[in-house]
Amino acid sequence: MISLLLAFVWGGSQYAWGSWQIIGLFVLTAALFGMFGAIAFIPLYAQSVVRFSATNSGLVLAPMSAGIIISSGIAGQIISRTGKYKASSIIGMAIAVAGMYLFSQLSVDTSSFQLVADMG
Repeated sequence: MISLLLAFVWGGSQYAWGSWQIIGLFVLTAALFGMFGAIAFIPLYAQSVVRFSATNSGLVLAPMSAGIIISSGIAGQIISRTGKYKASSIIGMAIAVAGMYLFSQLSVDTSSFQLVADMG
């Protein structure tokens, strides 16, 4: 969401709407919506492939939700104390890419423990 907000704040004032900075921020925003795709995909995967119940397949999202809450709190504190947001964005993107890589490794043979660990 930070990249989307920055695109709208900087667009037309600090950078032209057609500049590479603004277009890059919109492209980055589109790529980052992969996390929301994972939130929709993982419970279906857990229920269909790993054979979790409907309730347990929803609970599989708990490690990722906890990670989002904890990391958002920590990043918010760091940004509010330092006033710098760039490093937080880069680290967050690296973690998201690592998570998407782990999701790409899921298969029929993936254990339920590995699925939950990858969500974390």
